[in-house]
Amino acid sequence: MRFYVIYSFDATKDYDISDFVPDDSWEQTEGDEQWEYDYLADESPNNAHIWRDGQHRKFVHENLSKEDFLDFIHKIGLRYEDIETLGSLTGIGWLPALSFHNTDDTMNMWDTEGFIDDMWDTEGFIDITAYVTPFPEPVRPMFSVQHRPNQIAIWPLTDDELLAYGRKRQMNDWNLIRSAFSGGS
Repeated sequence: MRFYVIYSFDATKDYDISDFVPDDSWEQTEGDEQWEYDYLADESPNNAHIWRDGQHRKFVHENLSKEDFLDFIHKIGLRYEDIETLGSLTGIGWLPALSFHNTDDTMNMWDTEGFIDDMWDTEGFIDITAYVTPFPEPVRPMFSVQHRPNQIAIWPLTDDELLAYGRKRQMNDWNLIRSAFSGGS
């Protein structure tokens, strides 16, 4: 099994994000210019210094192994969310996706007056999400077999035959994944 992963996080400006930046095999697609929480400085004047000029990163990995994926979600602290998603718009098209979120629920804590001010002064804020699309390992046939009366012909597949087989196999695999995501309907 391989994994297509879109991973993003937002953190307040003073939060140390070094543990959340993945290795160089990931492609960074967004940066701080996509920080969306400046409006909270106006809504929470006591914490305006925290919400201004925060940090945002988005990364993509198009072909993460199962072992690397499991290491990634454990290192970052992500858990699966049983929610419906619209999928992921990726470099290879629109894909069904599973949602993962960080396990640190402190960012979701509210009181009747808004955010719990003392917590933000000491903890900061980090929100981590990932959209994950699993896909099967490709199986490449090496030979074509043709049965004829009293003989079997075996020959290596040409590049065109491999490509045609791969497209057919990929469509079958995606139909299985779509079926699983839609509950079999």
